[in-house]
Amino acid sequence: LFTVSALSLLPKLETLRFSNGTYSQCMELARLIEKGEIPCLHEIRLSRFEFTGSASILEKEVHDLREWEVIRELRRVCKLRNIFCHDFLTSTKEIEEHYGRDEETNSETSEDDR
Repeated sequence: LFTVSALSLLPKLETLRFSNGTYSQCMELARLIEKGEIPCLHEIRLSRFEFTGSASILEKEVHDLREWEVIRELRRVCKLRNIFCHDFLTSTKEIEEHYGRDEETNSETSEDDR
């Protein structure tokens, strides 16, 4: 059994892969990040949320709205703490900028131009 609050016991955690989280776990994670409870965290990877409900159209719409709410909130608090948030909305450009691949490509090109 996992509780998000247990992450505060890992203050040196730098990268977190968070998947299969419930709505309340995701929002609790956002609060921990906002409060600075995981001070060394510099990257979070999010995937697959498990919100309650079956596959009815109404419940799917609620799931999608909650998923957007979670992503928006986690991105907001991560931005405040300068934490890279990698989720299904993260663009290739954001990933390249974060990992410096664009800079590597540019430096290789400039070396080839010589």
